[in-house]
Amino acid sequence: LSPKGTPFQLMIYFTDKTQDLQPEDNQWLEILLRESELRFEKVFHQSPIGILIVEKSNPHKVKYINQTFCEWTGYIQEEFFENEQTIKSLRINQKIEEISGVSESFKKQISKYKHLFDTYLVRKNGGFLFAEMRTNELEYNNYTYQIHYFINVNERIKAADLHAQCQHLLKT
Repeated sequence: LSPKGTPFQLMIYFTDKTQDLQPEDNQWLEILLRESELRFEKVFHQSPIGILIVEKSNPHKVKYINQTFCEWTGYIQEEFFENEQTIKSLRINQKIEEISGVSESFKKQISKYKHLFDTYLVRKNGGFLFAEMRTNELEYNNYTYQIHYFINVNERIKAADLHAQCQHLLKT
């Protein structure tokens, strides 16, 4: 201490105690994996696009489905889990020409806009949902899954149809 009683030299030693608390490498990987799973789960449940996850070995067996997809199709989740026929009735990737139970004029109208979508789904009420579909594969717990992402393009088709009608009216 100085004559006035204040310290004139201060020595501080830092010891890193976190080394004693560091998890093993595999524990870090588990932590990172869990964080990744939580982020995926949040995106899955809050996504404005429809997401459907099926087993690759049995594409009619739904493993997970988000609420957006259910709202679009009119089905509830349990219907997908309990009955493989539900996913079959959606007719994913069936050609427009093969749609049964609709008029030829409807098929013609839709064929004008088939560049806007690559998939259509038959809703529970019999209506159609036109969508862009993207698929990725995911391996998890020794299973391979297909994740289908659907973007609803019905409004885009309505807008294109309205645009075509307006152009026709302007020409006449």
